[in-house]
Amino acid sequence: MGEYEAQQWTVLQVGLWNGAITGARGRLLYRAILRSALDAGIRGGTAWIGIEGGHGRGAFRSVESEVASNELPVMLAFVDHALPIARWLPDLRTMVDTHGVVVSDDASVWFRVLGSGGRDGRTGSRTGDTPQGAPRDASRDALRPSGDVSGDASDGEDAPSRDDSGGRASRGDGADEGLMVQVYTVEGRTLQGKPVYQAVAEFLRKRGVLWVYTTRGLTGFGEQRRVHEPQWLLRAHDAPVMVTALDRQDRLGPHLPGLVQFVGHEGLVVSRSVRWHHP
Repeated sequence: MGEYEAQQWTVLQVGLWNGAITGARGRLLYRAILRSALDAGIRGGTAWIGIEGGHGRGAFRSVESEVASNELPVMLAFVDHALPIARWLPDLRTMVDTHGVVVSDDASVWFRVLGSGGRDGRTGSRTGDTPQGAPRDASRDALRPSGDVSGDASDGEDAPSRDDSGGRASRGDGADEGLMVQVYTVEGRTLQGKPVYQAVAEFLRKRGVLWVYTTRGLTGFGEQRRVHEPQWLLRAHDAPVMVTALDRQDRLGPHLPGLVQFVGHEGLVVSRSVRWHHP
């Protein structure tokens, strides 16, 4: 079983008010942004379609309207080290202009370490991408084999039971220390005979994770620099898919090592700390 560790990368999100808006050369703006990211060498990016929404001072569109459904909001997400993101950001802001918003934050990206020195390029960093002294997530040590993680990572029956009485952070505003874990994959990939997104959702459900949901993307690209786009029925399996899990840090955190091992090379696992409000 290989070891995994995490690096602090930047997750950049772009929200466009109107998915039908066009940019340079008459191309859909979200497609132009995705192409710009690909040309800039950004590690990975995906475009997700909304159900409804819009500008707070403009039109609010819903999938229930046949006309407005073509203009639904689009959210793009990009993942890479901070430096490539920073270099690309001026061009991105020019493209987005008044058509949306750009938000960035830091997250832990998990990848396999080969032996004591090398990294597996399928999920890890390209040579030269990581500056000397790059910050490392202290929680990576939780992913090293120990007596605390017993049994096969895919065996949900060995999962520790949930304890609703402890681990709640006192913030005075009802917020807990939450954890968001997102698994990026492609619809056609399989794991233990099931689509990866179904296998991951089942893995999390068996462990009692409070909130798990799956979204299907419009288009996107990853480490292999190939754009995945379900344009035709025969390529419907090529669509980007993301599984998102949310729960308190003390509930979801202990299952992160097993999840990373379980996903292996079939997806990219990204985690970040959040302020978690729930009933």
